[in-house]
Amino acid sequence: MKHINIRVVPDVEEDVFRDIQIGTNQSFLDLYQAIIKVFEFRGDQLASFYLSNEEWDKGHEIALMDMGSPSPSGLPTEMSQANIGDIISQKEQKVILVYDFLKMWCFFMEVLDIVEVEGDGSAKVIMSFGDAPVEDDKELPDLMEGIDLGGDEPKKSDYDDLLDEFGDPDDIGEGGFENIDDLDI
Repeated sequence: MKHINIRVVPDVEEDVFRDIQIGTNQSFLDLYQAIIKVFEFRGDQLASFYLSNEEWDKGHEIALMDMGSPSPSGLPTEMSQANIGDIISQKEQKVILVYDFLKMWCFFMEVLDIVEVEGDGSAKVIMSFGDAPVEDDKELPDLMEGIDLGGDEPKKSDYDDLLDEFGDPDDIGEGGFENIDDLDI
């Protein structure tokens, strides 16, 4: 049975990788579960595989669950429906796994080899290097970083312009008004 040997490298500063061997008859869901297991992540976040090119650009998406969007290329869009052997067919092919779209854990994968091996195709680690990152150690990105909030002096808003033109609605007077006809326009 054909198997792929694929190197999985998390996007961390330390040198860390896992080489996984998995049968081409397995699904991308099987590969996802193997990656989550070998890196000791919980697997409780959304995730997607992206077919990639030499520059690691994201291409066709294969999501953990059905996202309801059809594939223009005709390739499967859900991990459980995507057979590895139908999509990964050559050495050096690149794939990206994004796990947890808030923290953006990225795992870069490259096919090392396609080999004939006995067995049922279940995933197994054939090489492990470095300590796996801790899932909770990655912090959420600061979404406000790089945004100028105007310094110390407040900016004049559209509401301030209306106050200048019509006055403060709290200063209408003791009687107020009951309807728009009470205003002199």
